[in-house]
Amino acid sequence: DDEKRERIAPLWKIWHQGWKENPNNRSLWFCGWALMEWRVAEFAPSQPRKGKVSQKRIEQMVESLFS
Repeated sequence: DDEKRERIAPLWKIWHQGWKENPNNRSLWFCGWALMEWRVAEFAPSQPRKGKVSQKRIEQMVESLFS
């Protein structure tokens, strides 16, 4: 579980900081939902999810939003 947390935490921190600065920015919302879906996929893989998510896709989203 620590390994999973270590993969998710850096991206979560970047996204969360950006969201806290501008919570009404709708372009951040989809990335936040994707992060939540990824967390579920990692920690509770048997739970149903609404879409496909991966570390690579989320890294790309975070990079496009915050670079």
